[in-house]
Amino acid sequence: TYWAKKLTRAQLFQQLPGEDNYFQCIPRTRIVLRLFGGEHAIDIFRVCAAACILGIRLNISYAKNNDILRILESCQNLSNLKIKKEDQATFSNHLYKGKYQRIRLLKPNPDFIIDTNMDTQILVIQDPVLSNGRIELLHYLKEITISRITHRYGQYHKGKDYLK
Repeated sequence: TYWAKKLTRAQLFQQLPGEDNYFQCIPRTRIVLRLFGGEHAIDIFRVCAAACILGIRLNISYAKNNDILRILESCQNLSNLKIKKEDQATFSNHLYKGKYQRIRLLKPNPDFIIDTNMDTQILVIQDPVLSNGRIELLHYLKEITISRITHRYGQYHKGKDYLK
């Protein structure tokens, strides 16, 4: 949670008179974890933990029955996890409709990646899942910069009121 708080807090890196440039990360929406079978339980739990820490709704889509899913279904009372069994055709249909912005894979699947990237412009994340929050949480965050400049005769006002 340390990195989640640090990354999502607005930070002012440059102290220029008449100009405020705040850098901040905000949680993304519409992320799906696609399971093909054979994934390690610890990787699934790390992805779920990253989503819980940031407060993002994580959709988990799977095609094959998996023993790990029984454990996850017991955790489904968490408001941010939505577990759904769907075949490849149904999942592809959701992609074409724009239901998801990012797809998280726990192991590489070249056929799936080629088909998805050719037809939709969705980012497929297939990097190994890391326990280091500083790196893993970046997959679920969007970087934004907020700039406020006081022009010529304007009054310079200090503070972060416009970030709220």
